[in-house]
Amino acid sequence: MSEACFWKIYFVLLHPRLNKHDAEVLSTPQEFVSKKKKVQTVKLYRENLLAEVQFLRKRHRHLLKLQSPKGKADLYNNRIQI
Repeated sequence: MSEACFWKIYFVLLHPRLNKHDAEVLSTPQEFVSKKKKVQTVKLYRENLLAEVQFLRKRHRHLLKLQSPKGKADLYNNRIQI
């Protein structure tokens, strides 16, 4: 089923149940396009935030490993050799 066909069926079934204001808002293509763009923007923002959180968690685990007693000794030895 094409997207255009889906929306035709959707509006035929949904449109009679909406109040006048909601029907007008949903009927305007500009409103639909702007809402779709906003949803895409929010989805991209969310994906970026999740990627940043994942990176920070990995970095945190890595830094915790470096702070272990053995890790501190290794860091201390490396500083002396430099």
